[in-house]
Amino acid sequence: MAEIKAELNAVRGTMIPMHRDIRNICSVLARNGNRLDRIENCLELRGLQEAQARFEPHP
Repeated sequence: MAEIKAELNAVRGTMIPMHRDIRNICSVLARNGNRLDRIENCLELRGLQEAQARFEPHP
């Protein structure tokens, strides 16, 4: 029984850092997702400005 408890503690000891790593990866992915959203919004705005410029008179 003591052997099983020691093994379970060892497994727990490796799971805690893995859980922390997964949480860090998720936060990095969320930040990158937010950055991509901002980039997409900027590109859409730029695309709308370019489309509108085609119809405006040029001197």
